[in-house]
Amino acid sequence: MDARLRLIIFGVAAFIILAVVLWGVILMVRNSQSQGEIPAETTTDLSSRLPVISSTPSSANTTTPPPPGMKSYTGLKLSFNYPAGWGLLTCANSESIELDPTNGTDTKNIVCDEALKPVTMLVADRLNCSGETVTLGGRQVVRSKVSSGSDTSYRWCMAVGDTAIDITHRVSPSGSRATSKGDFSAAIEEMIKTIPTLGSGGS
Repeated sequence: MDARLRLIIFGVAAFIILAVVLWGVILMVRNSQSQGEIPAETTTDLSSRLPVISSTPSSANTTTPPPPGMKSYTGLKLSFNYPAGWGLLTCANSESIELDPTNGTDTKNIVCDEALKPVTMLVADRLNCSGETVTLGGRQVVRSKVSSGSDTSYRWCMAVGDTAIDITHRVSPSGSRATSKGDFSAAIEEMIKTIPTLGSGGS
């Protein structure tokens, strides 16, 4: 009888100890989940931190015709007026364009690997230009001029919104490829003045 009683008491005690241990384990697991839970990994779209380039042309360029003797160009990142007698070349592999003051024929969707016309307008993400800073049409423009013998190369760099524009004009009396015999730098600066400034429809 004594042995049987001891066995019952031992069984009850073992059950109580087991229940206490299990309850303690459950509490520890719940506590660790509530305090040490690792938050879900989040990802940030880097494009949301970058400036957005609007692809909508300004209303001034879509509703207002160019002045007499001028033509207008409107692209995704650039718009301006230029002399009606100039030819326009658009590139199939970039937003860059070229202008020919000596030939009014337009050329579209050319693969632009090198300069073909006397005036080149490169559309880029950043600028790396040096020269004097001038104001054209209310915009700060870095302008430079380099002469080599009888040849002259002009360059204008500017920011249009979040886009960098790099314009070059090559003048050569020999009339070599991608140059003009005449100097059209003054006309180009008038053209630059028609490029709309950020937040406005025109200069």
